[in-house]
Amino acid sequence: MKVIKQLLTINILAVIIFASVSCGGNDPDTGNPEGDEYYMTAEVDGVEVSISEVRVSAFPDMPDAIYSITALSDDAWITIILNSPSTEGTFSTPEVNLFFSYTNPNNSSLIHGAQEDIGTGTIAIEEITSKYIKGTFSFTGVNPIDNDTKEITNGKFKAQQF
Repeated sequence: MKVIKQLLTINILAVIIFASVSCGGNDPDTGNPEGDEYYMTAEVDGVEVSISEVRVSAFPDMPDAIYSITALSDDAWITIILNSPSTEGTFSTPEVNLFFSYTNPNNSSLIHGAQEDIGTGTIAIEEITSKYIKGTFSFTGVNPIDNDTKEITNGKFKAQQF
């Protein structure tokens, strides 16, 4: 039950943060990450999902840097939270404090997460600037209620920092 509460809390916070910093019109998803300035693409159980509205809430100057990468669309809510390091590299659960979640917005009670004690995930940070973070990711999210899994693969993102 503790894991479920953590997953729900993190997803709710991610939605609030994303909504508070989101601006501009709702451009249609193009499915072409090279054509969008900021994007997230991934395959969810083999089905491609493309999101052109993706944000990073970053606190890199704190002793334990925190990056929350949030992408929301009509098809998927994907959140990645990385606590330290604030450098480029590849990081995996459970070696670092890393959290992934996938939520179907049509049924927000079905949350599939990966962190140190449930599921598995990897993120490769390729570039960090004062304006954005760019990288790749994949994870196997587990719903702790029924142990159902979601495979999130071929994830790519370039997220605007705030």
